Amino acid sequence: NLADVMHLYQPILWLDTAPCHLHPSLFEYLGRERIFMALIPASMTWLLQVLDVKVFARFKAFFKLRYHAKRAQSTTGMLSFVEV
Repeated sequence: NLADVMHLYQPILWLDTAPCHLHPSLFEYLGRERIFMALIPASMTWLLQVLDVKVFARFKAFFKLRYHAKRAQSTTGMLSFVEV
C-alpha cells in the first residue's frame, strides 16, 4: 500500500507516450493519489535500458527471492494479489 510509505518516498510512474497512457482519467487519478508521472518521449526508451540492466535487475532479483519465499510459506503455494 503506497499510503504506508508516502511520507518517506515520492512515487513516480514512468510511461511511454502510447495513447492509452495519456487518458485524462489517469492524470486525474495520479493527481489525487499524489503520484508523479514522467513521460518518456517516443524513440527515447532505449536510454532507460541502462537502468534496466544496472538498477532494475537488482530490484527484480530481490522481488523474485521474496516472491518465492512467500510462496514457499503458503500452504497452497499460491499468493493472492494483495500478498504479491
